[in-house]
Amino acid sequence: MKKQVKDWILLADNDLYATEIIMKDECPLTSIVAFHCQQSIEKYLKAYLIEKDITLVKTHDLIRLNDMIKEINDLGIDENKLIPINEEKRQKKVAYFLHKSLKISSFAV
Repeated sequence: MKKQVKDWILLADNDLYATEIIMKDECPLTSIVAFHCQQSIEKYLKAYLIEKDITLVKTHDLIRLNDMIKEINDLGIDENKLIPINEEKRQKKVAYFLHKSLKISSFAV
């Protein structure tokens, strides 16, 4: 595995770890969790592209990154699950979903 790929994976893992810590709080900052989830997915996708020698484009668009991957190998990622995370106001939308699904007592964004 290339060093740059390892670096991207480490960064993505750190984003996920941050979400785990934040979600343990009695009143988690769900918008921050949503942001770090999106960042983690983006970094894992970019790591995969780098490993396959695909030149990265400057984007945060998860759909675009997944489309680039599908050109060489369809990983079976359900784009319908990426769409809400990928939207411009993704943090608030995902935060609201987390708030509702986890039955959090207060909604911190």
